Amino acid sequence: MLNISYSASYDPYHTAFRFLTLLQSRVSENADYDWLKIADFYLCFPHRLSEFRVPREITGMKKRINGLVRALPDVHYAALPDSNVLFDRMSVVQDTALSALSKQEIVRLSVLNNRRYVSLQTSSIPRPLAEDVHMAANNQTELLSILADDFLKIKILGPGGLKDRSGLGEFRYDTV
Repeated sequence: MLNISYSASYDPYHTAFRFLTLLQSRVSENADYDWLKIADFYLCFPHRLSEFRVPREITGMKKRINGLVRALPDVHYAALPDSNVLFDRMSVVQDTALSALSKQEIVRLSVLNNRRYVSLQTSSIPRPLAEDVHMAANNQTELLSILADDFLKIKILGPGGLKDRSGLGEFRYDTV
């Protein structure tokens, strides 16, 4: 595939910045890596939230998603592939960004019960970067509320999980 235009989805630096924004927005310390990848996809392509199947148990989530998607500017300068294709192509960039953040000791990677987790090391983030991340989070509060609050109320694995409801990633062979 030949990309003539820039896309933040394939930029490891922008991906690292989005990861920091998502991790900073979470309440809990450890973030499941599958959640981080899916949330990053929607942070990069918020209009694709309209494809997300919202669980009935989370009241108001569908209304907030619809309002957010309607408020987004209608920019169609390029035909984008299917969400699964985009998500798969982003995977290598996401792994690269996470590796770079880990090498700088900005995030800590861990494995527990065959699941990968990421935790933010707030004290290791350079001050100018931390300020930029905070400013970006303040500019996207509604979207981050959905990704960092509502998404965390949904299990990740198996039928009805985040991977299933988003259609991003294989869920049928998850060990639940």
